[in-house]
Amino acid sequence: MKFFIKESKIYSLDLNKDYNLCLISDIHNTKFSSYKVWNELILNIQNINPDYIIIAGDMIYNADDLYNINTVKKLNFLLHGLIKIAPVIAIFGNHDLKDGLKLKYNDIYEYFKNFEKESNNRFILCNNNCLTFEDLTFVGISPTYEAYYPAYEKDWIKLFNDCFTEDLKINNDNSFKILITHSPLTLYKFEDINNFSILDNKAKVFLNNINLFLCGHIHDGLIPKWLQKLNIIGDFGIMFSEGNKIKDVIVKKVKCTREMKDFLNGKLIVSGGIIKCGQPNPIFGTIDKVLAKDINVIKLIKK
Repeated sequence: MKFFIKESKIYSLDLNKDYNLCLISDIHNTKFSSYKVWNELILNIQNINPDYIIIAGDMIYNADDLYNINTVKKLNFLLHGLIKIAPVIAIFGNHDLKDGLKLKYNDIYEYFKNFEKESNNRFILCNNNCLTFEDLTFVGISPTYEAYYPAYEKDWIKLFNDCFTEDLKINNDNSFKILITHSPLTLYKFEDINNFSILDNKAKVFLNNINLFLCGHIHDGLIPKWLQKLNIIGDFGIMFSEGNKIKDVIVKKVKCTREMKDFLNGKLIVSGGIIKCGQPNPIFGTIDKVLAKDINVIKLIKK
């Protein structure tokens, strides 16, 4: 078990002081998760000493993970460990929106809202919401589960338009703006001016004012670090993706963005994820043990 910690530095005139952020994603807490791994994760983040911890989605695999009391205890152990270090700002990923056989999405939402209340707001859900702490503004974007399928991608576009023009009521102030959304795949499309043009004008203005975009979902392309160092495959990998219908599952090549990059008028960082193979079975769990667990440290520095 190895943790891979990557540090990025961002200098900005919109900051009144320096901040230390920690980004993780794709925790995928299931019955196969272990207290040992979660304890190591907590200790690594404790050593980072962040001002805020950001979870960019996929805290569980599906709603049934909350049916098993032992699985819930593991998740509680992890979240309680994190909120003792720093406030945690989290959004839902596609798996946090996924019904199980015994429980449904509403049960997931209820669990996390109850945890939020019990944490005295040390754990905060930022789904399709805007939160401001000091001179940092966090904007969370979390669509429906179906929106992660290519056939429903228009739902992402509608969500961006609706949130940025109506729901979030973003103030056009001088705060440092951080957008958190689980998947970067739709954001990638906005790099093309022709795709960007399908957004409403208010959405365009707001996206252009984002200082930092934070995502997960890609699982580092399921490529081991040693193979990445050979620089044979470049900034790409593979992922298990949904096809044109919800029942379809395909494997496809995917852009990973393993290094911080310029994006629109800000920066984009995509977490490689804690768990690379999120499917809850022993085979994938064994594969996951040889893949590093990614933690991003983001230094925001007042200019």
